[in-house]
Amino acid sequence: MKKMLLPALVVLLFFSSTTLAQLPIKLGARAGLNIANMSFDPDITTQIPGASKSSRAVFLVGGIFQLGFAGPIALEIEPTYIQKGTKAEGSNVVISGVQLNNLTVTYKLAYLEVPVLLRVYLPVPGIKPYAEAGPTIGFNLSSSYTTDYSYLGQSYSEDTDNKDNTKSVEFGLAFGAGVEFSVAPFTSLLVDARYSLGLTNTASDQSIQPGEQSITVKTNGIQISAGVMFGL
Repeated sequence: MKKMLLPALVVLLFFSSTTLAQLPIKLGARAGLNIANMSFDPDITTQIPGASKSSRAVFLVGGIFQLGFAGPIALEIEPTYIQKGTKAEGSNVVISGVQLNNLTVTYKLAYLEVPVLLRVYLPVPGIKPYAEAGPTIGFNLSSSYTTDYSYLGQSYSEDTDNKDNTKSVEFGLAFGAGVEFSVAPFTSLLVDARYSLGLTNTASDQSIQPGEQSITVKTNGIQISAGVMFGL
C-alpha cells in the first residue's frame, strides 16, 4: 500500500506544481501617500488638556507580486515600507501648572508591512476596475515621537525614541478599490485607494509603569497609491 501511495503523491505534487507554474504572474512596484492616524484608549487628548488629534500625511513604497487565478480573481502580495503615526496639537496647553504655547506631539512609526490581498476584477471594457481585501502583517522598524512647543518666547523641539514601548509585530486588515489599465504589451498601470485598520495594540507592556492605567494604541490610515506591473 505504501509503495502505491508514494508514486501517487509524486504525481499529485507534479501536477500541482505544473498548474501553479502555468498561472499568470505579474511583478511591479507602487508608491503613494498614507493619511495616517492612531486611536488611543484612553484618549490621548485627555492627557494633554486643550489638545486635539489629527492625521499626518506620510509616504509608502513597495513591491507587487500578483498571482492570477481562473477568471477575474488574483492573489496579491505587497511587501511595503510604510510610515504611520498621528499628531496631537494644542495652542495653549497647561501641564503641571506650566503653560506651553503651540504644543505639537508627533508620533512617528515605520513598518515593513506585507498585505496579502484577494483582488477581484470587474468586467468593464477597456479598463480593469477592481476591489480588494485581505490581512496585513507589519514589522516595526522604528517608533518615536517629537515634541515641539514654545515657552516664554522660546521654541523647543525634543525627539524621544519609543521603540522599546512599541510591539515589534502588528496585524491588521486592508480593503479598497482601484483601476488597472494596459499601456503596452505585458505592462499596465494602476491607481488605487485603500483603508488599513490595525488590529494589534501596538503599545507594549513595557510602556505601562506600575500603578498606571493600561493603554490601547492602534493604527489606521487611508492609502492612495499608483504603480506599474509587468507580466511574465
